[in-house]
Amino acid sequence: IDLEEGYTKEQVLPHIKKTYHKNRNLCEDLIEVNEVDTQPIAICANVDVVPEADEEWVYATILFEIENYLSPSLKFYSIQQMLDKGYTTDAVFDGPVLENGFIDIEELKKAELRKEVRLSDVMKIIMNVEGVKLIKDISVGFCDENIVQENKWVVCIDSDKKPVLCEKS
Repeated sequence: IDLEEGYTKEQVLPHIKKTYHKNRNLCEDLIEVNEVDTQPIAICANVDVVPEADEEWVYATILFEIENYLSPSLKFYSIQQMLDKGYTTDAVFDGPVLENGFIDIEELKKAELRKEVRLSDVMKIIMNVEGVKLIKDISVGFCDENIVQENKWVVCIDSDKKPVLCEKS
């Protein structure tokens, strides 16, 4: 499980088990529930902004978009929003009954743990932020200085871990 800030495993575990057992297939069981470990990475960039841009807003937006790239969050939608996205009612109601709305299947697929962080993706994210003029310099790597990065364009993330920005970013 990937816990949001403010929640503990002990708080959500009973709800997870109850929901799982309500929706499991015959002969399936839950052995254990583990938290997703994190793998700190550093993203450093020197960015020029247009003169009229609010630098603090640009910086905050860049951080928000990079965090969303590293670990996307799921959004819940109403039935009307799902129909507006082109889903049929059969597709919307396929699966277990949810308490907070409906989840877009495509967004769910994109929310899987990232296996690698690509420098080109980070550059695209930064350049799409309103107010960014150009990227003068950028690098992506692990926060642990003992690890030698062989390929500066791709940072491979360990299995079953999610990348997070470290304080060196």
